[in-house]
Amino acid sequence: MSDFVKEDFKRMKVPNVEFIFPYVESLVHFKHNEKKTVECDENTNGANWNTSFTLEESRAKKLYKVAEKHFVDRCGKKEKFGAVHGYNEGEYQDKLQMRFRASLKAKTSAGKLNKQPPVVDSDGVPVTDRNFYTGSKGDIVFTMHPADNPTSGKKGISFILNKIILHDPIYGGEADGEDFDDMSADDQNDGLNDFDDEIPF
Repeated sequence: MSDFVKEDFKRMKVPNVEFIFPYVESLVHFKHNEKKTVECDENTNGANWNTSFTLEESRAKKLYKVAEKHFVDRCGKKEKFGAVHGYNEGEYQDKLQMRFRASLKAKTSAGKLNKQPPVVDSDGVPVTDRNFYTGSKGDIVFTMHPADNPTSGKKGISFILNKIILHDPIYGGEADGEDFDDMSADDQNDGLNDFDDEIPF
């Protein structure tokens, strides 16, 4: 999609989410030949900061509906809504886990380097250690906008990562039950890196 107007971009703050595989300390990209996410520099194709996040089922379903409504409001009923890009769901610890993902490219389409998305504490002070782990909790601010997924061919909504507000971070020795050195755990081979996520306003 192209020729965006201001109304295509809807900024949202979702409180009390749990972060899953946050990559906001360093730039990363999905290495297709190894099928895993690895650190990279700003000149690597697909370089981005991103995090997945989850919330309880009732709020997750509401967020999905908000995204779908925004697509219909901006694209009309003639365009078929395909997906919230980066969304997936599955059973985790005997419960349904509904997972969303927000990301920000290293560079704009014009080649300008984007600023690292802010990560602050509950008082708005930038955190000194951005390398928090899955299970950390806080608020997330993102901008949703209509986008085509060039990999799946589906039209839908993409989330641009704007800001993270950490309330209960988890760091190295506090993590329980997962190998956080294995960066292949969150399969990002979903075409999200091909989106132009620059907000032109």
